[in-house]
Amino acid sequence: MSFTGAMQIAIGAHGWWRARQNSQALTATLESAGAVLISTSSFNLPLYERLRTNEKIRGVCIERGVVTKVELPKASTAKMGDSGQKCLRALTTGLLCLFSGHAVIQMLAEVIPQELLSLDQDGVSIKFEGPLRTSLSEYVRAVEIEEDSSNIRQEILQEVDQEVRTLGCGIKIQNTNWNSGSDFIKGRAFLKWCLAPLQRREAYYLTRSLLTWTLAAVLSQLGFQTIASQFVVFSQYQLESYLNQERNTDFDSTVYLVIDPNLASDPMEAEVVTSRLNLNDGICGTTFKARILPIRAIPWFAFHLLPGIDDRAIEQLAEIWDYTFETVRKSLKGPTMHTGNSMWCIPEDEREDCLVRNPWHKSLLRVWCPHLSYILKKPMTEFIKFQPELQEIADELESHGNSLRGNDWKFPPPSISSLYNSMTSIVLATLYAMVSLVTIDNGQLAGAYTEVGFNPYTAFSSRVGTWASSIGGKLIDRGRGWGPRADLFEMMTGTFMSRLSINRTSNDTLPHTEHSYGCQQNGVLLVSELLVRPTIDNVVRCMHRISIGQAITLPSDQNGFLRASAETRGIKVVSFPGKDVIGSLGPLLIEGSRGENGLRVDMEPDWEQDCTRVAMTLRHHGEVLETMSPTTVNKCIGDGIRFIVPCSCRSPSSQVKVPTEDRWQSIAFTDLLIHRGKQIRFPNGTKLVVDVGDDMLAQLFVLYSTIPRLTVLAKECMLCAYSAISAAERDNQSPTGIQTILLINGIP
Repeated sequence: MSFTGAMQIAIGAHGWWRARQNSQALTATLESAGAVLISTSSFNLPLYERLRTNEKIRGVCIERGVVTKVELPKASTAKMGDSGQKCLRALTTGLLCLFSGHAVIQMLAEVIPQELLSLDQDGVSIKFEGPLRTSLSEYVRAVEIEEDSSNIRQEILQEVDQEVRTLGCGIKIQNTNWNSGSDFIKGRAFLKWCLAPLQRREAYYLTRSLLTWTLAAVLSQLGFQTIASQFVVFSQYQLESYLNQERNTDFDSTVYLVIDPNLASDPMEAEVVTSRLNLNDGICGTTFKARILPIRAIPWFAFHLLPGIDDRAIEQLAEIWDYTFETVRKSLKGPTMHTGNSMWCIPEDEREDCLVRNPWHKSLLRVWCPHLSYILKKPMTEFIKFQPELQEIADELESHGNSLRGNDWKFPPPSISSLYNSMTSIVLATLYAMVSLVTIDNGQLAGAYTEVGFNPYTAFSSRVGTWASSIGGKLIDRGRGWGPRADLFEMMTGTFMSRLSINRTSNDTLPHTEHSYGCQQNGVLLVSELLVRPTIDNVVRCMHRISIGQAITLPSDQNGFLRASAETRGIKVVSFPGKDVIGSLGPLLIEGSRGENGLRVDMEPDWEQDCTRVAMTLRHHGEVLETMSPTTVNKCIGDGIRFIVPCSCRSPSSQVKVPTEDRWQSIAFTDLLIHRGKQIRFPNGTKLVVDVGDDMLAQLFVLYSTIPRLTVLAKECMLCAYSAISAAERDNQSPTGIQTILLINGIP
């Protein structure tokens, strides 16, 4: 792709490099309302600029069948603008480390008017409504996209994670989980103190919220004058003794975590305005930011949220996860090159060892998905022991699962907590093991160390049941792949798709993603193999590539979806002239049928119709033949009957005699090129053989141009290929016959 094309993708209507423009737009909108952005005196600008010195944006290029990670050291816009704009950028970046864009917009809409504006006239108030609200939303969204792919955010979070682990000399904090709206309000109250001028605020700040303490640790690294102390306060006397001892060495603006329930804390909480915070609207799904982490770290990250859980219990849940993940991966096979198989299959000799027959175990799995019983015999036997009151427990599990519908999340009641957490670990590990078999990471199948986006509250939400029903059902579905689906996007990017403003199907709470072939969310790129390396193999409709970074060669829409261009293929159908009937099938039947075809397909924006959508531009020696919609190509691969036939007779043959009444005809690949990608009409009963050599794009082009009912790709033996055609024709008899194409690939 040219530099001009990449630049348009970056700065277009929904481009990833719009933070600078949107910052200027927000500033101009505020100025039109009689206000100017200013920096607070508690913001250390030189410290912030030093932090940003070595910043890099992680990019991902997808071209010519290769996914390449690149670093963009000059792409960051974080140091652009005046001091007021930089202060707002630092604050926005810090909030986006912990909160979703939706929550950050709400918080900034309250913070900016009170702390970061200078008004032209006294007595005038600014409210972020109407155009100001729109400008702020666009600004936060642009900053979020850029920061998601920046190395700075990940480095800050790693540093803060280490500080949390050593907080209070490593003591276990039991009553400071991020599980209520009050924690969110405490965090907002802290911002009021943090952004106040130094001379107007108390020397230290006491908080009962670990979220607030963590926010202080994040903002301190971004240049705000606050320190998250490692000292934990258990009593008033202890605090006074500590302050007296450290008065000469401790700094002002320190934040202390308070454990004593009788000690006054969060002094600014009563002053927080929460009119815009709908704290009952899914506090986890819309409030907290997903984290990028390896799949095997998910249980550690999720289960530490449980009230009162200790490290040993989390370690046991992680052990369950690891065992289940590896067991399921070894027991299942992913999609194969032969069309007709389900996405996952259990080998015949493995099925008895995988099938759950214990009625108690099956009753538990029914709470999530009964089809998971086909694969989970070993983990269930190893970790889920029989309990006498099984019916009552199963009923309570089901009741808790039903209560999640309509709510984002809820911790299990104590009576079933241990069993529920173990089952959740088994089910989630199974689902991630299954999707890892249809995901490619760095050229190999994804595994336990593949990084994904994950929201920890997902483990206690209705999404687990939704994923289990959708993905687990594929264990018995003999269809040909799911195509792009929202459940895979959710699992790998950590985004709640139901929160996005996108059309939904009438019978599904997830967005309609039929024409989406990838997703860019939370710094994670997931893209269909069809857009990376298109072939006629059905496997490309099942597989996806995952990478950390921002796609810089493919556009996405306002919700981060990589959407296919509209199907605008001309309906004109041309008739192909008849060819002489041949009596044998084999390679090199006619001159010029094999060789360098000069084909390439470029994935690029649909420049002519909608540049926010992805088109597949087919070129022949650099000249555009056709601009294809991925949806049309997807249908060409999926429709009809497709076979890739290896040799099973053990005596590969390069020629096979055929009856003349079969009326086989041979054509050169170049005969199809003159029609420039338009669909070619063949009479019913037509049988064509095309020698395309090893060119996968030539195979795809033949399929796209002809759309036959039956396609067979001969890879090793003409006799085996012809036998497969004969068997398929017998099974699909038609009074007028079916259109059949035999593609020859790899036969000398």
